[in-house]
Amino acid sequence: GFQRIVPCFDDMTAKCTYTTTIIADERYTNIISNGDALSRRKPCGNGRVAITYDNTTTPMAPYLFFLGVGTYATFSRPFEYPDGRTFTLELLVPPGSNEEIARQALEVLADGVLWVYLFTGPERYQDIPLRQRLWDLCHERDRAKNAGDQEHLASLRAALAEGARAIVPGYAYTGTVYREIGMQNSDYGGMENVGNTTITTNRIMPFPAMTDHAYEYMVRVKVHEYYHNLNGSEVTGKSPFELWLNEAVTVHIENAYFGFLFGEAYARIQTVIDLISPEGGTFALDAGAAAMPIEPDGFNDPNELITGVTYVKAPEFVRMIETLMGKEAFARALDRYHRRFAHANASRQDWLDAIGEIAGRRFDDMAGIWLKQTGFPIVRMTHRYDPDARTCRIALEQETPAGAEPWTFPFVVALVDREGRDRAETTHPVTGRHEEILFEDVDAPAFVAANRGYSFYGRVIDDATPDERHLRARHDADLVGRFCAFQSLAGAEMLRLLEDPGAV
Repeated sequence: GFQRIVPCFDDMTAKCTYTTTIIADERYTNIISNGDALSRRKPCGNGRVAITYDNTTTPMAPYLFFLGVGTYATFSRPFEYPDGRTFTLELLVPPGSNEEIARQALEVLADGVLWVYLFTGPERYQDIPLRQRLWDLCHERDRAKNAGDQEHLASLRAALAEGARAIVPGYAYTGTVYREIGMQNSDYGGMENVGNTTITTNRIMPFPAMTDHAYEYMVRVKVHEYYHNLNGSEVTGKSPFELWLNEAVTVHIENAYFGFLFGEAYARIQTVIDLISPEGGTFALDAGAAAMPIEPDGFNDPNELITGVTYVKAPEFVRMIETLMGKEAFARALDRYHRRFAHANASRQDWLDAIGEIAGRRFDDMAGIWLKQTGFPIVRMTHRYDPDARTCRIALEQETPAGAEPWTFPFVVALVDREGRDRAETTHPVTGRHEEILFEDVDAPAFVAANRGYSFYGRVIDDATPDERHLRARHDADLVGRFCAFQSLAGAEMLRLLEDPGAV
């Protein structure tokens, strides 16, 4: 029905600006569209009112156009950047919603907005102590503002302004209002619409009976949809086939924020659980009859693109590129991509070009396999230590599904002693079916920590003994590796119990 109300081709490259006037029954509490309201609502007779919105800052793809009329409980709070710029955060939820809970929901959103500003961008890994200090000062400033302590507020604002001048920040919102709207019935957990984000109502606010997982989802969806203002709205894929690009980069940033709040190891383990879950995990989906590539050649309905492949496997592809080129270089490359295609459309190749320019290498061949081929690699790893030469040789055999090409991916491996101290570590780019890694002038390791941090999207079958797995589960500095070692031990024990008639 979009083309019946808006004179625009329904194509992702038809990015244009809008001036939208809505005339509706005055009894509706909320009459909204994209952009900034040019004035308050005005009576126009017969119990109706009119309001006009100006959306000329961010040209939008048609799928981002939003027009909403309804009755909500409306809550808001001002948001102030460290440099003093302000806009309003707004929350639209069912009438009768608890005001204190709504305030908490706005604080969760405000934290995400502030983090994107302070901890993303081209220099996100520089001046970390100062960025953390600005984060703390912003929260102290907001408390002083709420307490009415004007003298302390003024000193905090001065300190924040000085600190803000010393960093290169990430994305800053360009509108006057950023709005979250609770949707009782929605196909998606959240949907960005340039200043108007819909979120399923049972995940837009915390509530007393909310589970930990549900709360974590709420934290994630808020920062995810907000970051889409940059990655997805300001910079948009050229076609639905680039949906993975909009989502994968956004999930990558979402994961970084989740790690900031709850710990990087915990965040990574949550992703690993999503990957390896026997029922409904991404590996199970990717190896099944319903598997589809990250970038399919066709689809019957765009909803077919909303899968674990898009939201888990595709971000893993992005993460592997980041691992191969380094985090700081990847941050600069992502900034180049966003600046080059600001208010425009970008293809997969455009993204790869921007990434490759900073990395000093091409990822086209790697992308061609990962984006078009279903499934994942299984790596069989063996190791051999030569005490005379003091070398440790790691052999890797990459197995692929029948007819599949070998993948390119980073393989992070370390040699660790009995106290959990790393004796050597490397990130090896795997490009073929048979690879070898040689560590020279090293003592015999107590165990080999393979695939640290779950460095690639796939499975590892190694030659570790049960004793070596116990050591890794207890002493590996990489908590993800400890988790995986424990999972392996638990799986072996379950199989032993199944095979032992007297075990139960």
